[in-house]
Amino acid sequence: MFKRGLKCLPDVTIHSAIAAKRADAESKRLRALATAWELESAEKHAILLQSILRDYGQQYLESKEEASFFERVIVKRNLQQLEDDADFSLAAYSHDLTAFQIADLQLDCMEEVGSEWGLPLEDTQNSHDAEYRLESCLNSILTGSMTNFNTRL
Repeated sequence: MFKRGLKCLPDVTIHSAIAAKRADAESKRLRALATAWELESAEKHAILLQSILRDYGQQYLESKEEASFFERVIVKRNLQQLEDDADFSLAAYSHDLTAFQIADLQLDCMEEVGSEWGLPLEDTQNSHDAEYRLESCLNSILTGSMTNFNTRL
């Protein structure tokens, strides 16, 4: 059904759809990768916290205030918060990975149709143009934010 619908589109639209889906899939891939690193960070911080408690447990029993301060500065969360973060990150990763896999399958299907039609699969838009548009957009947002900030002062 998806493939049949694509075959009804003009060449230029299919080419644009492939470029858009490729960007979408890459965005989802990077989101899944970032979530995997968040999970890794939570796990490493939990190991660090356990190591600190093991190595300095007696000192912490004598000074709860110092222990709490050290925990906040070095690890930034207690063990329960780290476990909650890990659980959340694991669920988010599962969702992000599924979203990426779906987008990647759709991209494969779109590229197959484009290839059958002999369309170039590369994005013909200059990446420098995209970088320029992104930079212009960010500058516009930042300029607007600064104007609003200065108006409030």
